[in-house]
Amino acid sequence: MTTTSVKPPISFWIISALAIIWNVMGVLAFIGDLMITDELLAQMPETERNLRAQFPEWSTTVYGIATISGAIAALLMSLRKKLSHYVFLISLLAVLVQMYYTIFVVKVADVMGPTSLIFPIIIIGIGIFLLAYTFYALKKQWLK
Repeated sequence: MTTTSVKPPISFWIISALAIIWNVMGVLAFIGDLMITDELLAQMPETERNLRAQFPEWSTTVYGIATISGAIAALLMSLRKKLSHYVFLISLLAVLVQMYYTIFVVKVADVMGPTSLIFPIIIIGIGIFLLAYTFYALKKQWLK
């Protein structure tokens, strides 16, 4: 019995590589946030310290889920695994919970200004793109 495999185009590999880089940067940012010491906090402006104090423990957990699952999904995508689609979905859902809390509950723009919304919007956009792209890759049978 032979199985045929649909070879993905070069754009798939480029997007996979960029997804890995993007998501590893997210994991590194998460680790950096976890490693902030009291000395580093003391050096931050008071407004930023007060803003950080508004985030509950669960939001840090959701941040970790978003970044780590995103990195795992990107790796799975590069290995052409169908599971990547579902793991990107988990990552995006975690991102949406985290960003909803940041934007609408903590109201980060009220403290840091409207430009502080740019990066969260980019993060959400990339998450939506990667989920949609893996759905497209599933339809094209690039993932197995």
